[in-house]
Amino acid sequence: MTGILELLGRHGATLLIASLVFGLLLPEVADLFRPLLTPSVFAMLAFAMTRVDLSEAKSHIRKPGMLLATLFWINIVLPICLGLAVWTIGEDTLGLGLALAIVLIGAAPPIISSPALSYLLGLNGALSLTFLLLSTTLTPLITPGMTGLWIEGDMPLSPLVLAERLAILIGGSFIVAFALRRVIGLKRIQKSPGVFDGLNVVLMIIFAIALMDGIGAIFLQDPMRFLGFIALAFTLAFGMFAITTAVFWRHDRTFATTVGYSCGFRNIALAVGALGVAVPDDTWTMFAVVQFPIYICPLLLRPVCRKLLAGQP
Repeated sequence: MTGILELLGRHGATLLIASLVFGLLLPEVADLFRPLLTPSVFAMLAFAMTRVDLSEAKSHIRKPGMLLATLFWINIVLPICLGLAVWTIGEDTLGLGLALAIVLIGAAPPIISSPALSYLLGLNGALSLTFLLLSTTLTPLITPGMTGLWIEGDMPLSPLVLAERLAILIGGSFIVAFALRRVIGLKRIQKSPGVFDGLNVVLMIIFAIALMDGIGAIFLQDPMRFLGFIALAFTLAFGMFAITTAVFWRHDRTFATTVGYSCGFRNIALAVGALGVAVPDDTWTMFAVVQFPIYICPLLLRPVCRKLLAGQP
């Protein structure tokens, strides 16, 4: 079993893209997996927290000035900017589902894999980990607050209920992670990265297939609108990455690019897990297509990051 999990971990990127295609081509399987959406999100977060080495984040927490400024940017400024964009365009023009999705993307924390991918891109993985931990902790406050501020239509859940579900999801994951670390032991966890990589891939495959439920039919019904959603997902990801990197560029290149990556690729899986299946169709579609930039952009950004950091000591 260990060998199988390590094999899955080594081929994770290919398997994840394949799982999206699998879910699109076999809608019956995607429909079968949809109830597993929230449990898979919970387990992914718990496993991610189990592997966290808090010592890597201590150096950044000891220098809180710039850290607080970046957290304010990630969790307050950008969500407000996207909320203002929704308000300016108009919820009636966008539709409740798309407006809700945009606000949720802006209010979500960085993706769980951001520290590992930051190392891969030559960025500061410890800094990315610090943002991930703090932003995820703030999510039960930020996400419901932003949806309540900017969304006027009938929400699938009230902001208070959304806050409660997010708190249970995130708090429960922390508790499970703490228990696993005590039972397994940190040394054994650190010696088995391939096993945890494989488990994470299995969970992400389940999540990706479940998220494709109904997406194939939506694409066939209106291909141009679906492609427009994909274009919007890439625009939001690259836009937040570029603007954030520019804002912090004068401070430090590696710092700015790391913050940019954390801002550009958001973990809307938490919102999906908290909301469950009762969301408008456009929200569900946007949740699904956001996975494309998350899976594809690391390959596209690798040469960009090399150029941005060229000559950096």
